[in-house]
Amino acid sequence: METIKIKIEKKRRGRPPKSMSASVQPLNLNKRAIAVMASQSFSKAPILKDTSLCPPTRLVKTERIVQPFKTASEVEQIVRHLFATCQWREYMLIVVGINTGLRYSDLSTLRFSDFMDQDGIFYERIDLLEKKTQKSHKTNRHIYINEAVRQAISIYLAHHPKHLNDLLFESISNNRTLYNQESKPLCRSSFGDIIQKAAREAGLSGSYNTHTLRKTFGCNFLRAHKDDPHAIYTLQMIYGHSSPSITLRYIGITEDDIKNSYLELNLGSLSSIAAETRGRKSSLENRGE
Repeated sequence: METIKIKIEKKRRGRPPKSMSASVQPLNLNKRAIAVMASQSFSKAPILKDTSLCPPTRLVKTERIVQPFKTASEVEQIVRHLFATCQWREYMLIVVGINTGLRYSDLSTLRFSDFMDQDGIFYERIDLLEKKTQKSHKTNRHIYINEAVRQAISIYLAHHPKHLNDLLFESISNNRTLYNQESKPLCRSSFGDIIQKAAREAGLSGSYNTHTLRKTFGCNFLRAHKDDPHAIYTLQMIYGHSSPSITLRYIGITEDDIKNSYLELNLGSLSSIAAETRGRKSSLENRGE
């Protein structure tokens, strides 16, 4: 067994290194251990990788795309199911959400007094300062109450009488009468679970949450006003977006929608001209000309 002494020097600020005798520390290694360390250290030259040529690795976060109820038939399918199963709160939640286009943060604060007076007569509109955009948009947004919303609220109150100042979407787990507390709204997760559960039970497959109702409003608004070239700008103002492109991206205009728009346009095609010519000939023959 041989003893090898390795010199270890420590540098300190403002002080010269200590004497060599004080800095030498014995390290007991046998010959075999030294040979193994030498072979591992110097048998292969280290391969240096040029990192400047490699792109930086990024962790891509996959986002779940929330879908709207794109057609009126899908909306009718859900409403029929909720009506048949007597889920009046869920029915009111979906109908109010898809007809107002509000976010969860605003829907959760709505009270019956926002929609009607003490005699049960509905107002024409709701004046609401949206929570998310209240710093940039200082003016109230006017939410007009249509027939579908009035029906949904009236049907719910017929089965579940409430006070005028009660929340529209109150948490059932909050027993405020027992603890003498104020009513609390449905939490965001429960709100989304109701929408997802209603869609599943109605036979719809997709990813749905609280944004589904707001997106459904936008999709069906554009379908109802497809002949109006200014409809997208109107929807942009309703949503409070800064550009129409943000509005289109938000409501989920997909590549298939763009493809169908191109294929259905067919401006100046010979087939359309031939069909129009045949229609004129048949009309002339019917008139005997």
